[in-house]
Amino acid sequence: MEKRVALVTGASRGIGKAIAIDLAKNNYIVIINYYSNEKEAKKVLEEVNSYSEGFLFKADVSNLNEVNDMYEKIKKKYNRLDVLVNNAGAIIRPGGWKEISEEDWQRTIDINLKGVFNCIKVFADLLKESKSGRIINFTSTVGISAVAPVIAYGAAKAGVINLTNAFAKVLAPTITVNAIAPGNIDTDMTTGAGKELVDWVINNTPMKRLGRPEEVAYLVSFLASEKASFITGQIIEVAGGYDLR
Repeated sequence: MEKRVALVTGASRGIGKAIAIDLAKNNYIVIINYYSNEKEAKKVLEEVNSYSEGFLFKADVSNLNEVNDMYEKIKKKYNRLDVLVNNAGAIIRPGGWKEISEEDWQRTIDINLKGVFNCIKVFADLLKESKSGRIINFTSTVGISAVAPVIAYGAAKAGVINLTNAFAKVLAPTITVNAIAPGNIDTDMTTGAGKELVDWVINNTPMKRLGRPEEVAYLVSFLASEKASFITGQIIEVAGGYDLR
């Protein structure tokens, strides 16, 4: 059987890195998309290649021309795509809503929301050819329950939920579309907020710890598999019960 091909955006670190590696362990060919951190992306590629086959591609998913270029390269090299993981995202200058500049607001929306739309728009037809295509988007618990200091990020992630629901209807029955909403995961995005905030989060999480990137990656691998063929339009939290506080 031919290996299935998966594209993971924002795969040079954190959750994206864990997803790329776990998919490789499950025998996928993994296209590792990154925006700027080539050094770390190459490390991910090395690890992916130790399990399966990897392919590195630099592209800003918020730039439609760059996404189209990525499509052409993937089409030429593999002539297929089975799984699209829209993981790329960023929090840009968190703080009070009155202090958010127009530039920071727009960049946040572009990376976290427009990038998801661009990738679905460009790769949907190739995924349909797979006959069992999977799209797995990344929202966040702050896209479900608003957090004022990251209001632009939360708004973008709420938009991802709407896109997920809409495309689950539009692309059925040949493609399933689901979203994962991570809570506080042990990545530099979380720990960079400072020890005081991290301690508060842990104390207010029923599981009394941060999540591990691998725990999110396991869910991606499940949703990408045939075992999840009747699951679509779902938003699944990986948050240790944080939303129950």
